[in-house]
Amino acid sequence: MQESLNGYVSRAYLNESSAAGAFVVTEDRLSVAISGEKINLKNFWSGRWTSSWVIDLADDSQVTISGDIKVDRRSSFALI
Repeated sequence: MQESLNGYVSRAYLNESSAAGAFVVTEDRLSVAISGEKINLKNFWSGRWTSSWVIDLADDSQVTISGDIKVDRRSSFALI
């Protein structure tokens, strides 16, 4: 899981300040956290994404994923 998350973050964010982690909570539950940022200052914008997910594997026939996503988009314009 951690290897897949690392690949996703490196492709999606292309920024050293982005990261992801997979953590075992219990035998049948995982927690995943992703934090990424895209910065394009020459075009006056940047954005940050953070998300946390819980993956429940308790039921053999079904996997349940629930989570929270936060997006922070910033733009800056200077008047001359």
